[in-house]
Amino acid sequence: MLLAGFLGLLFSPISSRLRGIYLGIASLALVFIGQHILFNAQTITGGFNGRNVPTFNLFGLAFDTTDPSLYILNVEFGKFERLWYLGLILVVVSYIFAKNLLRGRPGWAMQMVRDSEIAAAVMGVNVRRYKTSAFVLSSMYAGLAGVLFALTFSRIVPDTFGFDLSVQFLAMIVIGGLGSVGGSVLGAVLVVGLPQLLSQYGASIPFLAQPGSGGVDAGSFAKYVYGAAIIGFLIFEAGGLAAIGQRLAGTLHLRPRAPEPPSRSARSASPETDRAGSAADPHDQGTPSHSS
Repeated sequence: MLLAGFLGLLFSPISSRLRGIYLGIASLALVFIGQHILFNAQTITGGFNGRNVPTFNLFGLAFDTTDPSLYILNVEFGKFERLWYLGLILVVVSYIFAKNLLRGRPGWAMQMVRDSEIAAAVMGVNVRRYKTSAFVLSSMYAGLAGVLFALTFSRIVPDTFGFDLSVQFLAMIVIGGLGSVGGSVLGAVLVVGLPQLLSQYGASIPFLAQPGSGGVDAGSFAKYVYGAAIIGFLIFEAGGLAAIGQRLAGTLHLRPRAPEPPSRSARSASPETDRAGSAADPHDQGTPSHSS
């Protein structure tokens, strides 16, 4: 993770001077350059064949084997169960860190730079510094995700980190919502979970073909869905799923409340009591006023 942040820092002199589509093109070029280096640095990456992932231990607990055995409620926690809960903890910690960062002064500065670099500079924000910080921080998040990815598959191959993975990342942030931490989580769940759901229940969908049969299989159909979702959100809802969720939450919050039931004391009041209280005393009605 620290190495990924350092590599992001090396690219920051270029990224801090670019904006908009030019920054996107430079990031795309970085993908091809990095993949070329990974293919040729055989002593480090293993080249085209990749390399195995070393054993990861945390406080004596191995995350790639079932030794030592771990049972919780008589359920054995093997490799994937341990990695799942480790990933869940890291996701929660990363989410809380990002939310707290955005609530603080650095987060406000990054949002100002995102909205308008000129306005941020006028307000005294060091634009290049915060763009560099954002690039380093995002690189560290990507490095942490890469560690979990490598531990899950026990082997990493440079061909995995190519253009297709970059498109999936783009689909995650656009569908989830640009600039939203919760939206990025929703987008990632949708992009990663949709192919799994289609593969699991693809047999019940008539127009999906089996993988390798030459038709539109679950993986290809998921890419079509991503493309249509990206176009649809860019045209109709640039805020993504996060904006839709905020709109629904606001609608539910502004919905008029139902009238409250009468209090117990009001319900216990009898009609006879009301009539007795409203009846006037005959002596009071016939008594003239002395002040007049």
